Amino acid sequence: MNQARVRRVADRIKESVALLLDTRVKDPRLGFVTITEVRVTGDLREATVFYTVLGDDEKRASTKAALESAKGMLRSEVGKALGIRHTPSLQFLLDGIPENAIHISEVLKLLKKEMKNYKKLLKVVNMQQEKILTDIKNAMNQTKQANSEVNGFVIVDKPAGMTSHDVVHQIRKIAKTKKVGHAGTLDPDATGVLVVGLGKATRLLTFIVADNKTYQATIRLGQSRTTDDAQGEIIETKSCQELNENLIKSEIEKFVGDIEQIPSSVSAIKVDGKRAYDLVRQGENVTLLPRSIHISAIDIHEINKVEDFIDVSVTVHCSSGTYIRALARDLGNNLNVGGHLTGLRRTQSGQWSITNAQKLVDLKSSNMTVISMAQVAISIFPSVTIGNDE
Repeated sequence: MNQARVRRVADRIKESVALLLDTRVKDPRLGFVTITEVRVTGDLREATVFYTVLGDDEKRASTKAALESAKGMLRSEVGKALGIRHTPSLQFLLDGIPENAIHISEVLKLLKKEMKNYKKLLKVVNMQQEKILTDIKNAMNQTKQANSEVNGFVIVDKPAGMTSHDVVHQIRKIAKTKKVGHAGTLDPDATGVLVVGLGKATRLLTFIVADNKTYQATIRLGQSRTTDDAQGEIIETKSCQELNENLIKSEIEKFVGDIEQIPSSVSAIKVDGKRAYDLVRQGENVTLLPRSIHISAIDIHEINKVEDFIDVSVTVHCSSGTYIRALARDLGNNLNVGGHLTGLRRTQSGQWSITNAQKLVDLKSSNMTVISMAQVAISIFPSVTIGNDE
């Protein structure tokens, strides 16, 4: 018989059996079978099918039994595929080098184990990737927030009836930022210049609060009050009959220069960690120590008799830390009639005057004038301008 034809038949049988094992044989005993070779006798009557199977001896035995059971069906189907008159009988024989199959099985087990490790590693990588993406997103949001943050100063004309903190609260809402502070507290009934810092500019407020101030004030002589202003309870009322303009002006002049002043007991100065005005409200008797201040000038505008009192309208140019209420109190005491403050307006705070101030009621995010930190820093710190060639 032509050897080439025998070889072709063997190859066809190998292909057919491999395909049939994959598609037709459903025996659960059948393992993972690989057809390694088929040898056909010269007369085409017998075909030996060599195979390997993954697994141990038990798996090889069950596979052999499955092949024996399927042998008849396999021969019939092979005959149809070959189209020859006499189909060779099939004999299945485990390949003579089963250790190859065992080795492959071990390799597959190792691959399976590595696949589990890979999945664990992939899970960790995915978690790290999600964390990195979250960090990037947070960083972008922080950058966006930082870029949108307003840093600078707003000069506000504080209205009466509000605390300085109330103004800060309003600016927070208008500027849409939480970091807001002010330089130099104004009493609720006082009006005028309040320097408000936004964002990083709040760091400079410490230097700004020390600036000199200018106030327009009305001092009422003839009556002492507990708070040294019109809001306090009346302590004593005295006649101003003996007072005249020259005496009042002469006494006012004594406050110009470097003086020691005892702040009002209802000031915001801290005593043992508590605000003085809080202690007064609790009924405690508060006596504050004198403080060194400087008053550069007191301009007297009007001295008017109002009922049994005398109202003195003045402009006070003074250092930071000067209490105009205390000045009214001390002027009245020096004239032996008592005195208190009935009106106060700050017209200048450092470099900013009332003409620079914006009315709080008119402020919106669209029209709020913000003075840059650089502009202010140059005005309060020594600076050097460097040209392009330096």
